[in-house]
Amino acid sequence: MESAFEFARSNECSALELETRVELVENHATFAKFGFVKIGESAHEGFDAPTSIRMRANLLPTELQ
Repeated sequence: MESAFEFARSNECSALELETRVELVENHATFAKFGFVKIGESAHEGFDAPTSIRMRANLLPTELQ
């Protein structure tokens, strides 16, 4: 994960985003420890309920967000 953050910062990205399956709650907790927060949900075609969540970690200092 740290390599992804370093790569993003070296390419002047302001954030990293990822998607993870709804049922993988342990992954959600792990990503949260790296600063990711839930920003949305989506459902695969044919499903009525969300099947994945989108998470984002901001890379800019708080005052620049």
